[in-house]
Amino acid sequence: MPSVRHHGRYHTGEDWYGGRGSSLGQPVRAAAAGRVTFTSATAWGRDGGVVILEHRLPDDTIAYSVYGHLMETPEIPLPAALSCVPAGAVIGAVGDARPAPHVHFEIKVNDPTLPGSGYSWLDPFSQGWRRPEKFVRNWQAWLHPAHNWHFMANDERGPQTPPVVLDDNSLIYLDSNRLGRLTPDGRLLWRVVLEQPATALVPFADTALVVYAGGEFQPVARDGTLGARWPLPFAPDSAPLALGELLVFHTRDNALVAIEVAERVVRWTLPDVPRVARWHAAGGLLGLVTDAGVVMIVSSGGELVDTARVRDGAAFATSPDGGLLVFTSGGLWRVRPDGTWAEFLATEAAGGRSSAVAFGPGGGLYLFDGEIVQAFGGSSLVWQAALPRIDGLTRLDVYDSVLLLTSNHGHVIALQAATGGLCNATQVYGSDRAGFWHGLGTDGVLRLAVADQFMGLDWEDFLGACR
Repeated sequence: MPSVRHHGRYHTGEDWYGGRGSSLGQPVRAAAAGRVTFTSATAWGRDGGVVILEHRLPDDTIAYSVYGHLMETPEIPLPAALSCVPAGAVIGAVGDARPAPHVHFEIKVNDPTLPGSGYSWLDPFSQGWRRPEKFVRNWQAWLHPAHNWHFMANDERGPQTPPVVLDDNSLIYLDSNRLGRLTPDGRLLWRVVLEQPATALVPFADTALVVYAGGEFQPVARDGTLGARWPLPFAPDSAPLALGELLVFHTRDNALVAIEVAERVVRWTLPDVPRVARWHAAGGLLGLVTDAGVVMIVSSGGELVDTARVRDGAAFATSPDGGLLVFTSGGLWRVRPDGTWAEFLATEAAGGRSSAVAFGPGGGLYLFDGEIVQAFGGSSLVWQAALPRIDGLTRLDVYDSVLLLTSNHGHVIALQAATGGLCNATQVYGSDRAGFWHGLGTDGVLRLAVADQFMGLDWEDFLGACR
């Protein structure tokens, strides 16, 4: 974003800071092995020195990492120009830069000998800069041994609607105003620019339907041909949730509308429902939590049966007997068909926005509270495993003997369901505003979509020793 503090210019990098009083003089290390193309302890005057490293990536592209606000010390000299440094080599120390000691970190694909000013009047991406955290995270994931392929879309908020998986494991996806199809190995088969904004894709026959924001359905053939549209009596603003044979949409005028697609009939409408952050259907009930932190329980016939305000959101799941579970900061609850709540399990684990809950095939229960995964057999704690703090939306799934945790911050973590042992982990770029999705294909490929990236991981390779 243009910086008001710097007269509307764009910041061309990220500022990395360790906390008050903790950064000055700390060593700065090379992000990857590289060749020094620029080095100067006075490149930015009173704001310190700059080192630029050149990196040749596995696809033979070249990128440059830039480290600004550096200083030399007797123990930590800056590297010599044209020298090569290994990953993790100390290349300087954090200098006394304004307004507080920090490292200005850039990734760019141009000007290997120009330190620049750290700001640009023009959009940095168009001038050759890349978002550092995104660039580094994605390349770390692409270098993972289980990585099969990746495809970069355009909309960094995506996928706001899950792709439709066809019977050959190809994907029809929506990317802002573009509709496309990826082959099973991640190649773009075709792409169509839509004439009006769309909010969702839904499965239809052996292909998909496009759902337009203005209130229309349009079938899309497997070759990308668009069929005749038919109107909807409402304007959806997001992807729907399946409730039995119905699709439930949230609308721009804050209502829930359930439609039977095959018959093109609206079955019910529920007004006064704020925008939905998360929802789940089970036991003839629809549970949802709004952006304002209110849990609403809706019957399959569209009646509001209960509301409850929760702290920090909630997660939902289906119990082994088909009932609706709600995991809140107050514990794990079962919601009965009449809307009354009953404690499902006595546990100190606290749910919320970053929590998730799932059941295994044998009835084992798994809870994630944003930091710790807990496994229960009946009411007994079997194991728990600590993970790095995850602040985004999360999801737990059980595949045979493996527990898979994913998030819209790009985490992909596989644990042994029986013991909590770590099988493997990787992370692509994601954010609070990003959508996320995954599906394990019949071809043994775990397909993921986070932010603007689709990626395929070889499931057996990713599980490693867990297999």
